Amino acid sequence: MNKRYWLRGGIIGGIFSAVIILLGFIMDSPYNEFLIILGKPGEVIGKFIADLSGTCLTPAGGTDYLGCAGLYLAASVIAYLVFYILVGVVLGWLYGKIRNRNAS
Repeated sequence: MNKRYWLRGGIIGGIFSAVIILLGFIMDSPYNEFLIILGKPGEVIGKFIADLSGTCLTPAGGTDYLGCAGLYLAASVIAYLVFYILVGVVLGWLYGKIRNRNAS
């Protein structure tokens, strides 16, 4: 029977990212470095999306992330969730390939 390990991996990756996001909002302290490291993919992609939209630009040509904090936060959270769901999908797919090869 072909089990969908990629789907299980994606669900686990999504739950993992949601828990880390909630911990990041609850534990708002400078001592949660592990949350900062885990959140870098979402932060980078969120800044990229905010820059692409053009709404964060100042008249002087700089970038004002405080002026478009809602867009930046939403883009960061969505990018964070999608990134770790994709990581879970890939890991689940690899696990399924290895498991099915050993079962044959």
